[in-house]
Amino acid sequence: ADTPFDLPKGWAWARFPELGVFGRGKSKHRPRNDPKLFSPGIYPLVQTGEVSRSGNLISEYHSKYSEVGLAQSKLWPEGTLCITIAANIADSAILGFEACFPDSVVGFVPAKELQDKVEYFLIFMKTAREKLLAFAPSTAQKNINLQILESVLIPVPPKEEIERILRRMSEINYLCGRTVESRSKSLGIGKLLVEATVSTLTGIAIEQEEEPMKAPKTELVSLVRLGTPPDVKAQAPLATILVRHNGEMSAKDLWQRFGGEIDAFYAQLKTEVAHGWLMEPTPAEMLEK
Repeated sequence: ADTPFDLPKGWAWARFPELGVFGRGKSKHRPRNDPKLFSPGIYPLVQTGEVSRSGNLISEYHSKYSEVGLAQSKLWPEGTLCITIAANIADSAILGFEACFPDSVVGFVPAKELQDKVEYFLIFMKTAREKLLAFAPSTAQKNINLQILESVLIPVPPKEEIERILRRMSEINYLCGRTVESRSKSLGIGKLLVEATVSTLTGIAIEQEEEPMKAPKTELVSLVRLGTPPDVKAQAPLATILVRHNGEMSAKDLWQRFGGEIDAFYAQLKTEVAHGWLMEPTPAEMLEK
């Protein structure tokens, strides 16, 4: 058969059935929700949704088969690669425990010499998913059949190369994780700095998304006063508001009349102070309510 492209020396094209045990899960009994299949629950039952939500490792389940349920199904070993073929198409993850799954999930257990390399086949499925979606008919519930997956050609490198690929992927994933974590921390620090600056300058306290607190018996008030009245053509909405209200107003009231987000209000306040249209606000005072 034709192959997609030439592989490096030592690599070979192969299909799932040639590389280990490959087959659909089983759920022969009808109706599928017959109570005797589940009571008493003993054996974990993994559904397509749990495969799709798991990321890379299936670590949760929400149903258990009884002995009767197991008799009409099959128990797959920990480390099985699970691939969905109905509803959620071509999602894949590795089974983190022994479990059954229905015929809407396909299982792959690599041959003995490849059993500790199942993650390589998971990576392959992640990269092949978009192409497999093209085989799903445009019906209300998309699905692909076992024959489609059985025909998929997989580039299989030597074991040493698989190990090198997996190590490199682990390093890349670690670096990506560190980058995301660092960016998240930077954004969090930046937000806190903005809030602290706004609160210091205007007396407007920014509500934190933390544990709810009782309303304080005091409130922060900082007066914003008009400086040099702006030209009518100037973009000075805050100064314009103050002109209409005797030249001064609490920062909180001014913000509410401005009607924008707090960050936009703060930026506009800085601009108008810089032009001299507003006087530099004094530090907020604490007033009893």
